[in-house]
Amino acid sequence: MLLALASAAGCRRGVAASIPIRWSTLSPGLDVATSPLADGFAAWAVRFDQRRFQTDLAWSATGLEVPGAVPPGFAAVVNGGYFEPDLKPSGLLIDHGREVHVRSGGSGALVIDGGRLDIVRIHDLDAGTRASVVQAWPFLIEPGGANGIRGDDGKRSRRSAVALDALGRGIFVVVPQDGVTLLDLMRLCRSVGAVVAVNLDGGPSTGFALGMPPGWMTPSETPVSNALVVRPRH
Repeated sequence: MLLALASAAGCRRGVAASIPIRWSTLSPGLDVATSPLADGFAAWAVRFDQRRFQTDLAWSATGLEVPGAVPPGFAAVVNGGYFEPDLKPSGLLIDHGREVHVRSGGSGALVIDGGRLDIVRIHDLDAGTRASVVQAWPFLIEPGGANGIRGDDGKRSRRSAVALDALGRGIFVVVPQDGVTLLDLMRLCRSVGAVVAVNLDGGPSTGFALGMPPGWMTPSETPVSNALVVRPRH
């Protein structure tokens, strides 16, 4: 496993300057990389070829633990979008064409159609879609490549994001310990080659697991409304 980011001189937390990332292949179409942060923290990145791996939506009206509630056999799983104290989604949630919850003001939509993940603006979503959809925000990297985060609010937390690269490969980026802002997370996504990326629910909701060695795992500290599960295609 090779390191991807240098720590900042004089910076206690967060992302400093980026170094070209190097990926390690776990299986054909599935790659991982670690990115060291200041104070000994690290970010994890998982990249998957969508021709070999499919993405599924997992959700529960009563909440689910990540990764505890996910059946074995997954390649990777990450928590999904924001939700309310009663575990209802904070934005649009569609399960294979069935609307579970209405949209809100959030900017992005994760669209899963035939196991393929896409990331679009919520207002570009096909109203009659039969796909699964999770509303998520804010954009870290907007469709078209512009920065989605233009300033640093100084709010550091556990973070998770989902992204796509120029080849259409899916990418999960996870910071399992407190320590990065949304601006940092955007920089991490750019460092792993993302051309579009959106923030997922963070803080105690951050949950992630890799289904094979090195077996990275950071369980969600609270039940979450939904999650994204990547499995090998058959």
